[in-house]
Amino acid sequence: ASESDERLSIFDIAFKLPKVYGDTLDIGTDKENLAKWAVTGALTAGLIPYDEEIYLETQRLGRRWNISTVDNLKPLIKVGKITVLRGPTDFSSGLYFLGDGWVQLTTASAFLLTGYALDATRPINTGIELFTGLTASTIASQVLKRISGREGPAARTERGGAWRPFPSYNAYQKSRTTYDAFPSGHVMVSTLTFTIIRGNYPEFESILFPAQVIYLTALGFGMLNNGIHWAGDYPLGIMLGYLFGKASLRMVDVKNKLSADKPTALLDPDIFPAIGAEGSLTTNFKWVF
Repeated sequence: ASESDERLSIFDIAFKLPKVYGDTLDIGTDKENLAKWAVTGALTAGLIPYDEEIYLETQRLGRRWNISTVDNLKPLIKVGKITVLRGPTDFSSGLYFLGDGWVQLTTASAFLLTGYALDATRPINTGIELFTGLTASTIASQVLKRISGREGPAARTERGGAWRPFPSYNAYQKSRTTYDAFPSGHVMVSTLTFTIIRGNYPEFESILFPAQVIYLTALGFGMLNNGIHWAGDYPLGIMLGYLFGKASLRMVDVKNKLSADKPTALLDPDIFPAIGAEGSLTTNFKWVF
């Protein structure tokens, strides 16, 4: 995005929330994204039957590497009896904390405050898009979690975790780990955060994409190792984060064609015919990072 782009207002976090939902639906139903949905569905269907084995093997690796297999996040800030912030106390809980909402909110705040301090449009818009995308996607994921009602690994009562769709409000609030595994909200908001930052700063794509892969891999391992999520919870989380991230980038109309609709580099290799040195027809394959 350039400094000539429309500058978003802090109030757009609320006012443009309906637009983000509409654009998410529009992008998600675009025929160009059918292949992504097919991959998401195939991965989910392929992983779920083996979730138990993947979980147990991940924990075996954790023990072999001397990584705790227990969620050791501890309350850091409490208001009365309500825990406002839980923080990591070891390497294992640190991996899990990578996907915590506080990390994403801190990232959004950093962009926003930097933008206001420097009177710079791009970081301001990035921060507001992050806040809006995080709000919209979190609401959506909570609805999906309550629809699916899947047990997390640590709370499982059967192999691969039981599915209890549409639990009552009280049942869900009383025992979240019994119902909130699918899809992974931590993976979703982390994917969303990277999608928005990459869309606003395409000149750093060669750094940001590998960073995203490493980040999500570490987070995914940490949550499996701690018994928070199954591997089958991840594909839909990634897809939702991608869609809500792309929709959030559309909050600024000027960026619609500059970044929000720009394909993800690694998903779009370029294959084209060419004439070889001796006049023979060849095929060139170009994969741009």
